[in-house]
Amino acid sequence: MQAPSAPLPLQRIAQDRFGFLWLSAADGLQRYDGYGFMKVPDGQSANSVGFIIGQSLASDRAGRLWIGADDSLNRYDPATGSFTQYRSPNEACGTVRIAHDIVEDQDGVIWLATDDGLTALDPATSKTSCHRPRYTPGVGETRVIAMAAVPDGTLWVTSSDGLYVLDRRSGKVTRHIKLETASGRKFVSTGFPSRPFQDSSGKLWFGLSAGGDLASVDVASGEVTVYEFRNGGLAPNASSGVVSIQEDHDRALWLGTNKLGLVKLTPDRKQAIWYQSNPDDPDGLRDDLVIGLFRDRDGRFWSTTRAGGVYRFDTERPRFRSYRHQQAVPQSLGKGAVTAAYAEDPDTLWIGTDRGLNRVDRTTDQVTQIDQPAFARGVSAITKDSAGHLWFGTNGNGVVRFDPGSGGYTNFANDPSNPRSLNHNRVAALRVDRGGSLWVGTDFGLSRWEPATQDFSTFRPQPKGLVQYRSIAEDASGVLWLATSSRGVHRFDPRSGTFKVFDAELRAAQPPGHNRVNSVHVDRSGTVWAATFRGLGKLDPRNATFTSYASRSGLAADTVIGILEEDDGRLWLSTPNGLSRFDPHAETFTNYHASDGLLTDRFANPVVAAQSSGGEMFFGSQKGLVAFFPGQVVAREPALPVFLTDFRLFGEPVLPGSAPLQQPIWSAASLELEPRSIVSFDFAALNYVDPVRTRYRYRLEGLEEKWNETDSARRSATYTMLPTGNYTFRVQARGARGDWNGSELKIRVPPPWYATWYFRLLVAALLLTALWLAYRLRVRQLHRRFEIALYARLGERARIARDLHDTLLQTYQASLLWFRTAIDALPERPIEAKQRLELALDRAEAAIVEGRDTVRGLRASTVEVNDLAEAIAAIGADLTNAHPAADAPVIGVAVDGPSRHLNPLAREEACRIAGEALRNSFRHAGARHITVTLHYGVRQFRLTVADDGKGIEAATIEGQEPASHFGLPGMRERAAIIGGQLDVRSAHGRGTEVELRVPGRKAYDAATHTRHWWDAFRRERAPAENSDR
Repeated sequence: MQAPSAPLPLQRIAQDRFGFLWLSAADGLQRYDGYGFMKVPDGQSANSVGFIIGQSLASDRAGRLWIGADDSLNRYDPATGSFTQYRSPNEACGTVRIAHDIVEDQDGVIWLATDDGLTALDPATSKTSCHRPRYTPGVGETRVIAMAAVPDGTLWVTSSDGLYVLDRRSGKVTRHIKLETASGRKFVSTGFPSRPFQDSSGKLWFGLSAGGDLASVDVASGEVTVYEFRNGGLAPNASSGVVSIQEDHDRALWLGTNKLGLVKLTPDRKQAIWYQSNPDDPDGLRDDLVIGLFRDRDGRFWSTTRAGGVYRFDTERPRFRSYRHQQAVPQSLGKGAVTAAYAEDPDTLWIGTDRGLNRVDRTTDQVTQIDQPAFARGVSAITKDSAGHLWFGTNGNGVVRFDPGSGGYTNFANDPSNPRSLNHNRVAALRVDRGGSLWVGTDFGLSRWEPATQDFSTFRPQPKGLVQYRSIAEDASGVLWLATSSRGVHRFDPRSGTFKVFDAELRAAQPPGHNRVNSVHVDRSGTVWAATFRGLGKLDPRNATFTSYASRSGLAADTVIGILEEDDGRLWLSTPNGLSRFDPHAETFTNYHASDGLLTDRFANPVVAAQSSGGEMFFGSQKGLVAFFPGQVVAREPALPVFLTDFRLFGEPVLPGSAPLQQPIWSAASLELEPRSIVSFDFAALNYVDPVRTRYRYRLEGLEEKWNETDSARRSATYTMLPTGNYTFRVQARGARGDWNGSELKIRVPPPWYATWYFRLLVAALLLTALWLAYRLRVRQLHRRFEIALYARLGERARIARDLHDTLLQTYQASLLWFRTAIDALPERPIEAKQRLELALDRAEAAIVEGRDTVRGLRASTVEVNDLAEAIAAIGADLTNAHPAADAPVIGVAVDGPSRHLNPLAREEACRIAGEALRNSFRHAGARHITVTLHYGVRQFRLTVADDGKGIEAATIEGQEPASHFGLPGMRERAAIIGGQLDVRSAHGRGTEVELRVPGRKAYDAATHTRHWWDAFRRERAPAENSDR
């Protein structure tokens, strides 16, 4: 792992409670999540302190980070995202500037090593106290370097004048240890950024810059032991410059030095092993100036170099052992790609490369390169026969037999003139069968070694042609199975000498297989497995069909190179993307990569897959040979912690402390967003070993039901226009061999104010109130209209009664009187009686005519005549015909504007009002001219009846005359029924004008009435009640 910008002088590493790694650098504080760095604080915000130059870094027991800067001490809380800055007080004592080292003691007090001495800071009160040892009597002038808090309550301080012990509570120096021998030889502690370390046994260790390399102190006795590294390539009396110390679980010390890279001091403290930069090792250190070591909570080690590099390494014994060429190590494996391997016994391993043969003594890891001309072109296969001879297949020189007893090598090559010689000099595979026969596979056939005649018998599926055998396996019946490079799998029966070819069957597998077979294996149950260019093929012996497994089934890659079998029947497969462990019963794969300790992920042809008698497996590659025992390889990984690492709103990053994010997104449990927001989340699993192969899945519950799966390159989720509701964002991750683990964030999108429940409740209440008021108003209107109609009917009845009483009944009564006088005249005066009877009959006939006229006036309706003007003219004609012609007034009817259809009720009541006004003019006004005008306006209908009669008294118009016969109250009541208003204008001797005004929206039919928006705001005028009933 490299820092994001180079060079960055990284000083310290710390880990917070969440598991993030934090690094102090020259440009501030950096957070690392396994994928990249993030600078904190990023920009200027309310919770940041701006630009920080990190001199030192430490974490306290609460998980907060303390950063020493040039001008202040800063505390960062990853849980809240807040910075707290402490600056030096005005007094001369207690500076917090440029802290070389930061330590928290058992009481929670923060101790700082500064140029002015030691400063104690109480985080609760922000008060500081100073301890200046260079002015302490008996100690002398001293420059503080670093310190360590010991469980006994003391603080051990390294300085330019040795060690001194400070009682933290009293502030007094209780012990001073000068670093010098009795003879006067002095030792000097390594300066910044060195710091002491207390191991599991209680000993205190610190680096030396002169007089030695490393020193330990017995805390109880104060005895100092000095260690010097030998044979490290240092000049005489030179120091390696140990600046950082850590201890692994085996109690070995790991030292970061300025000159020797990483140094491991064995648990017995008697041997030092150094790991320096190696240009041949791409995964090794790039710089020998290691300035910092850190052990994370998982026990893995991290180192920082002066050049700004950050490296992770595992101090545990590797599960996968490697053999490779190292230019700086003469006794390492020879150059070239590994092409063959064979474990002769637990202590001897033969490794063939494309440049020669190597013999490895596994007790000492010493490699001996075999110098034989036949091996110069490469060794492609190795095996051992029943006689104890080793056989080596070469890449162009046939086979070579090695006799361990005599140490002699015998070469057997192809002789074109001898058909009993080896069929070809390029050997790809060797195998000794159960019967002890040696079989040799080449590009042109299969040869069997004949010990009796010291020659070969050759077998081919066809007399001539290229077959390209690459691997040989044997089943329980002695049948050989052969892998070819282009013709599938061949089955050869040595007893009958016959071949059966499985080519089309491989290509017809589901999913589709391939006829390019790299190797073949027969397991303990007799199942034949083929490692092909397109997955792992399994032969079903019942129907001779293949089943194929590829990356979709969980295989590390679609191409399989080699196959080996465990004792429990599980298969190990080499692929171009690491190793896969396959369980045939469960049909599941477990994959292993370079991050798990493999020398490389890329395994390729030629096939190198060998197994020792003890179960150890060997797989070869271009970079070297990998060896391991399957039982020692961990199958499962611990669950990975998953966190949200960034939050964006409408594409813009949201800093902690700004709405809606009040704290860092990785520590937030809930979030409230505005409706229709566009949000994006970045997430990461803290997998520092193999982050690239981490798989992720996420979903927003409440919006999605299915998981969205993604890889480590796309660790982001975006949701647009989130509607109102409650959601849960879940994200999960799993390593290559782990289980799913995840985290969640509650998200609430509240409704806008107009969609809240209380607003809806208020609207509902207002609506119900308005409906209730409208209902009450309507009931009141109906009640009022009913009363008006009732009073109108009662008034009409009263008027009719008065009319009948004043006219018709009087006539009938007079007729009765004439009949009575006629009866009284009989029989004495018959002529008089007859005259009186005739007069009575005339009166009765007149009463009948008068009654018929009254009834006709009551029954007259505009329903019969829909034209109002025509109806009024008809009433006027009837009145004129019944009136003596000499004094009958002249009636005129005029229409102003185009005629419009009135609604039936308005038409009926207008007609009755006009009739009543005409009758009044005929009977009471003594008028000569009567004019009726109909005005059809858009907004108003107006009816006017004007005469030139004698007029009406004001008291009568106002309804103050109780015996009025003009029917004015009834006319007003009719006007009120249709929502209109009746006005009467008259003066004595100057005529009378009756005017009816009705709003157009009430007078006209709906089809002809034009509505306006302001009509909805007009209040219906309540008609005034008539006091004269």
